[in-house]
This record gives sequence, C-alpha cells and structure tokens, in this order.
Amino acid sequence: MYGLILDRDKSDPRNKDRAREALKKACQYGYDDPACSSSDWLRKKLR
Repeated sequence: MYGLILDRDKSDPRNKDRAREALKKACQYGYDDPACSSSDWLRKKLR
C-alpha cells in the first residue's frame, strides 16, 4: 500500500500529507474492502 510506504519513509516531511491523500482513495469499494479498513486504521494513526 502506497500510503503505508510513505508513512514509513522519514526522508521527506511532506510524506505524511502524501500518505493521507493516498489513503483517502482506498475506500472506493466500500468499508468491507480490506484495503479500506486498513487505510482507515492508518489514517487514524497519522493524525
């Protein structure tokens, strides 16, 4: 997952914002999709 990679990469401080943007797009198939529930968990962690 692109958002997870950006979250773990500490070389650029803008990566957290980029991760949040990428994770917003993970729920296009609904919350039952594993990608959506994982991205929701990671977005909460990034706050």
